[in-house]
Amino acid sequence: MTFELPTIPPVPTFSARHREVLDAAMALIAERGFAGASLRELARQVKISQPSLYTYFDSKDALVDQICLNYSGAVMTSHMQALASQGPPMDDLGGIFRFVMRRVMDVWNNPQHVVFVRFLFATTMEDPASGARFRELFLDRACQMSRVLMAPFIERGEILAADADRLFRLTINGLVFELMQERVLFVGLEDDMEEFADFIVDVAVTGACERAKRAQKEQT
Repeated sequence: MTFELPTIPPVPTFSARHREVLDAAMALIAERGFAGASLRELARQVKISQPSLYTYFDSKDALVDQICLNYSGAVMTSHMQALASQGPPMDDLGGIFRFVMRRVMDVWNNPQHVVFVRFLFATTMEDPASGARFRELFLDRACQMSRVLMAPFIERGEILAADADRLFRLTINGLVFELMQERVLFVGLEDDMEEFADFIVDVAVTGACERAKRAQKEQT
């Protein structure tokens, strides 16, 4: 079975120096919060004058947006390349989700991702409106991709269309929260993440398929 990769909106291409500034700003905001991260300190860390920062962005809000675009672009490009080169077994719903879960773990194995998660929390706590933008860049795009992967199973009635996004969020959120506990909130916890991910997938996919079967029986 083949599938068509979803179209991901293009993101700006930043120069190496620009990315260096964005990475430093992300780490600074993650450490000190949105309000506490001064442009003066950022300029000192990247060894340029504060006015020179405005060649890259014109406000702190624009800086936050660029950080998200830069990071999300790299993550989504990596996901799309993995799908194109070593995609999941398309006839196996559980296999698809296990593939997706491994991709999530790959992202979390990058130390910079923990910094990014802290950056997201720091930013949204001080600027709730930014949450809508973050959702567009991450959750909405991820759900778009998941719908493409699950479309054949919905068409065959193996899962309900109404359950598709819920199934995706249930599996991903379950794993992400476990990773967040281990690497952000309660550093030092240890678990076999691959085994935990397989457990989530088995329980969630089995439950979703059973719901579809019950719905079919109720219609007959």
